[in-house]
Amino acid sequence: MNSPSVQYRRGTILGLTIAEIFILLLFLLLLIGMLSYAGTKPKEEEPEKNTEETSLIQEDQKISELRVVEYTEEIKQEPETSEHLVVKYTEVHTLVASKEEKIVELIEEKEHIKNESLEQIVVLEKELQEIKEEKDFSESEVRRLNQALQDVSEATDNEIQQRREMEEQVQELEEELLATRQIEEQTQRKIQTLQEKSDVSEQEIRNQNAEMEVRIWALEEGMKSAQQQRDEFAQQLAMAQQEASQAKQNLQVMTKKGHNPPCWYKVVPDGKGGVRERPHYTFFVAVFDNSMVFQLPPIPPGSADDDDGSEYSFEATQLGLYNFPYNSPLDNESVERYFRPIHDAGKSSKVRSYSCTFFIKVWDKTSENAKDRWKDAHNRILESMFGTYVVNNDPWPEKSA
Repeated sequence: MNSPSVQYRRGTILGLTIAEIFILLLFLLLLIGMLSYAGTKPKEEEPEKNTEETSLIQEDQKISELRVVEYTEEIKQEPETSEHLVVKYTEVHTLVASKEEKIVELIEEKEHIKNESLEQIVVLEKELQEIKEEKDFSESEVRRLNQALQDVSEATDNEIQQRREMEEQVQELEEELLATRQIEEQTQRKIQTLQEKSDVSEQEIRNQNAEMEVRIWALEEGMKSAQQQRDEFAQQLAMAQQEASQAKQNLQVMTKKGHNPPCWYKVVPDGKGGVRERPHYTFFVAVFDNSMVFQLPPIPPGSADDDDGSEYSFEATQLGLYNFPYNSPLDNESVERYFRPIHDAGKSSKVRSYSCTFFIKVWDKTSENAKDRWKDAHNRILESMFGTYVVNNDPWPEKSA
């Protein structure tokens, strides 16, 4: 006797009931219809979209080529000034940037289309695998699915062809970009050449300015030196004129008064019907073996007969004659220190309006063995400062009156 399970299997096909088979077939037909609709609709719209994108890219490429040609001709024809090249460089740089942005957009769009196609292929492969795993999948339905998959593959092939075309366009744009960059480099080199020429010109100007400054400095130094020499010559000329005037005056004084006229004097007859100036002796000096002693005789009364001279007593005060160490032994250095200013005052015309000499009386008080001392004191020291009269007969006054 047959079991219920055996009877149930007799009413089935491939282990499925007729209702289950019809439900499965209806599901597959709906699935195939959806896939066919999804596969045919993009195929109708995408060619138009790709055609429009291709035409836009070709037009943009033609415009870019025309602009590059125009920029190249303008650079060849227009004068190569630094300002013009900088402007052209900016325009070319802007064009290059716009082309780079378009290339990036095309590459992104290409990648997007590729990703969508790959996703569709993966989905169809998954669905086909699921259908193959079903037990009773008919060969006709498999062929339909394979055809749909082939259609999708053909669409993908078309997209790949469009991708190749886009890649070729991108390559052309890259070549155009390379040419534009070469023009940009040439422009930069020209700008650098102009800048180097400008730097050379500025360096030459700086060198010329430096040379001019050196010349001006040399001229200024020469002028200063010439001015200094002129001042020195003027000073020397003034001194020479003064010396000439003094010499002329001295000559007149010498003609009138003789050589070394006395600063202090008294006019007396000369025994020839004329007059002469007999000097007043300002100091009395005794020369000893190791020292000299000065005495101040009475100051003569009156004054000189010329220059509207003041009283001799007043001149003695002005010369400081009352301040010297009289009646005291003095060495040679002390004599020079105290009495040299009296000589200088007479010779420098501070006493008279002409060069004059003070006169002194001198006594030789050296021993017989010290006559060299006498000659040194008299000839070298006293006669270099005063007019001297050597007293031989009158005794040396031990103390001045």
